Amino acid sequence: MSQTALPRAAQAADRVLRRAARDDRAPGLYDWSREVPEWAGAVEPHRHLQAAGSRRSTRPVPAGPPRLTRRGRIVLYSLLGTAAAAGCGLLSVAFVALSATTADASTESLMDLPERSHTLIVNEGDTLWEIAERIRPAEDPRKTVDELVEINNLTGPVLTPGQELVLPSH
Repeated sequence: MSQTALPRAAQAADRVLRRAARDDRAPGLYDWSREVPEWAGAVEPHRHLQAAGSRRSTRPVPAGPPRLTRRGRIVLYSLLGTAAAAGCGLLSVAFVALSATTADASTESLMDLPERSHTLIVNEGDTLWEIAERIRPAEDPRKTVDELVEINNLTGPVLTPGQELVLPSH
């Protein structure tokens, strides 16, 4: 078989073996870093066959903060973004809650102020129905009569002349 008939891989292996024989080295201990320069910093394929006394050169570990991969940076930035969004959400909820309590407090203080109550002195012959029609002519008198009974703690529909009634607010 001629040299051209051999596949390229076989030709490369033959070249390696010839150089190893020429360098008086065993084929298993061949220096691959000379043959393939890209392998210069890599672990040699037959390291276990070398003599026990030889030491492997170690590269120094760079000092400083650990370097993150692209995936690590994405995870880190995602966590930071999530934490920032959660913080903003909590601040906005707290702001709304505080503003709502102060708004409620201001309306409660206004609600606690005594309203200027209107009173009416009952005359001879007045009835709850007539009084309800006088104070709220556009509304149903039944509702106003019920409010008058409730506000004034009346036990029945009978009114006495000179009695003072507190009128419901409009």
